[in-house]
Amino acid sequence: MAEEQEVVEKSPIEKGRDFISQLKDMEFHARHNVEKLASIQLEMEGELKHKEFAEKVGDLFSVESKFIDQIQEFVHDYDIELNHLAQG
Repeated sequence: MAEEQEVVEKSPIEKGRDFISQLKDMEFHARHNVEKLASIQLEMEGELKHKEFAEKVGDLFSVESKFIDQIQEFVHDYDIELNHLAQG
Protein backbone atom coordinates (compact mmCIF):
# COMPACT_ATOMS: atom_id res chain seq x y z
CA MET A 1 0.00 0.00 0.00
CA ALA A 2 1.37 3.41 -0.98
CA GLU A 3 1.98 5.95 1.73
CA GLU A 4 -0.05 9.11 1.55
CA GLN A 5 2.03 12.22 1.18
CA GLU A 6 0.98 15.28 3.07
CA VAL A 7 0.48 18.29 0.83
CA VAL A 8 2.23 21.29 2.32
CA GLU A 9 0.75 24.62 1.34
CA LYS A 10 3.35 27.28 0.58
CA SER A 11 3.21 30.58 2.40
CA PRO A 12 2.54 33.76 0.42
CA ILE A 13 6.21 34.68 0.82
CA GLU A 14 7.34 31.30 -0.53
CA LYS A 15 4.96 31.71 -3.47
CA GLY A 16 6.38 35.17 -4.04
CA ARG A 17 9.91 33.74 -4.09
CA ASP A 18 8.72 31.22 -6.69
CA PHE A 19 7.43 34.11 -8.81
CA ILE A 20 10.79 35.85 -8.51
CA SER A 21 12.48 32.67 -9.69
CA GLN A 22 10.15 32.50 -12.71
CA LEU A 23 10.79 36.15 -13.52
CA LYS A 24 14.55 35.66 -13.34
CA ASP A 25 14.18 32.74 -15.75
CA MET A 26 12.25 35.02 -18.11
CA GLU A 27 15.03 37.60 -17.83
CA PHE A 28 17.63 34.95 -18.70
CA HIS A 29 15.73 34.01 -21.86
CA ALA A 30 15.23 37.66 -22.76
CA ARG A 31 19.00 38.20 -22.55
CA HIS A 32 19.47 35.27 -24.92
CA ASN A 33 16.95 36.87 -27.30
CA VAL A 34 18.88 40.16 -27.20
CA GLU A 35 22.05 38.32 -28.20
CA LYS A 36 20.24 36.62 -31.08
CA LEU A 37 18.74 39.91 -32.24
CA ALA A 38 22.14 41.60 -32.19
CA SER A 39 23.58 38.82 -34.31
CA ILE A 40 20.69 38.99 -36.78
CA GLN A 41 20.99 42.76 -37.02
CA LEU A 42 24.71 42.60 -37.77
CA GLU A 43 24.21 39.98 -40.47
CA MET A 44 21.35 41.90 -42.08
CA GLU A 45 23.38 45.11 -42.17
CA GLY A 46 26.63 43.54 -43.26
CA GLU A 47 26.23 40.45 -45.37
CA LEU A 48 22.68 40.94 -46.61
CA LYS A 49 22.79 44.75 -46.96
CA HIS A 50 19.17 45.02 -45.78
CA LYS A 51 19.59 48.19 -43.78
CA GLU A 52 15.85 48.96 -43.46
CA PHE A 53 15.13 45.54 -42.00
CA ALA A 54 18.22 45.69 -39.81
CA GLU A 55 16.82 48.90 -38.31
CA LYS A 56 13.55 47.10 -37.55
CA VAL A 57 15.50 44.36 -35.82
CA GLY A 58 17.24 47.13 -33.88
CA ASP A 59 13.79 48.30 -32.74
CA LEU A 60 13.04 44.78 -31.50
CA PHE A 61 16.40 44.78 -29.73
CA SER A 62 15.40 47.99 -27.95
CA VAL A 63 12.05 46.58 -26.86
CA GLU A 64 13.65 43.42 -25.51
CA SER A 65 16.31 45.44 -23.69
CA LYS A 66 13.63 47.63 -22.13
CA PHE A 67 11.80 44.49 -20.99
CA ILE A 68 14.99 43.27 -19.29
CA ASP A 69 15.41 46.58 -17.49
CA GLN A 70 11.80 46.57 -16.32
CA ILE A 71 11.84 42.97 -15.16
CA GLN A 72 15.06 43.57 -13.22
CA GLU A 73 13.51 46.59 -11.52
CA PHE A 74 10.35 44.66 -10.71
CA VAL A 75 12.28 41.70 -9.27
CA HIS A 76 14.38 44.05 -7.15
CA ASP A 77 11.35 45.91 -5.78
CA TYR A 78 9.33 42.75 -5.19
CA ASP A 79 12.25 41.07 -3.44
CA ILE A 80 12.53 44.05 -1.09
CA GLU A 81 8.79 43.83 -0.39
CA LEU A 82 8.98 40.10 0.33
CA ASN A 83 11.90 40.65 2.69
CA HIS A 84 9.90 43.35 4.46
CA LEU A 85 6.90 41.02 4.79
CA ALA A 86 9.09 38.16 6.03
CA GLN A 87 10.43 40.34 8.82
CA GLY A 88 6.83 40.95 9.76
